[in-house]
Amino acid sequence: MAERWRAYLVRCADGSLYCGASNDVERRLAQHRSGRGARYTRGHRAVELAWRSSPLPKRLALSLEARIKRLSRSDKLLIADRRGRAIVRRLLAAGRQALALASSSAQRA
Repeated sequence: MAERWRAYLVRCADGSLYCGASNDVERRLAQHRSGRGARYTRGHRAVELAWRSSPLPKRLALSLEARIKRLSRSDKLLIADRRGRAIVRRLLAAGRQALALASSSAQRA
């Protein structure tokens, strides 16, 4: 069975949001809190898990993470406050489409 990954948002002590992806979000959150996570969360101190996606294949979770990172703060806050379902659906659809295109072009090569 393929590993199941999730994209996630962490709310930091200064009110900022950090986006990541992991196959074990609770372990990763503990790393962020202990200062062993991402460089960003070492300086901004991760406080709480604000949101996590449903389980996804690794490539799609990483694609979703990258797409969320490009969103405006207001869109990230909508997602964190559970009011951004339409945004997440749109990002997942775009990610699936991009992965399908990459897969079909690789098969043609």
